[in-house]
Amino acid sequence: MTDKSTIAVQGNYVAILPDGHSLPVAVLQSQKTATLFFLLAQMPAVAAPSTIAGGAGASTASPATKETFTPVTFAPTTGPNAPVLGSAIITLAGTDSTTVNQGIIKKINTDASSSPTSYVTSIDPLQTLIGSPLFDLSGNIIGLQTFSLMGNVFYPIALIQSVIPALNGGK
Repeated sequence: MTDKSTIAVQGNYVAILPDGHSLPVAVLQSQKTATLFFLLAQMPAVAAPSTIAGGAGASTASPATKETFTPVTFAPTTGPNAPVLGSAIITLAGTDSTTVNQGIIKKINTDASSSPTSYVTSIDPLQTLIGSPLFDLSGNIIGLQTFSLMGNVFYPIALIQSVIPALNGGK
């Protein structure tokens, strides 16, 4: 996912994995008025194993390797492990290299039902970029910085999670 200000919807994009491999991605628009867009990795087709005929027997060639991912885990939105005031957090940012920034949650803005609508952090706004993820110290994602929430304010992952079923065809 990314802030819509960081991409051109008609552009061509690739995801670069930590091992250097790259995969083309398609841009999925969550809503016409949304500030977030989701990117879908185009997984390469995996060749089926083939049998190589031989004199005394046949051997099976190994199938093509398949890309695997460790998905990000979402921080809980309720309960004892949910983000609270004073929770230690980190962000990742950088254009040429990755920078880790640390801080705490200074304020949690909520709606009428007390659900978080944004997290204000102590992290210097000059140290983050649009699209920077916000993590708890267990590595769970808490939020994402969007253009509409400049600086040290992050959009809660719970709001992002609410649109994922629609992107997955209701699943």
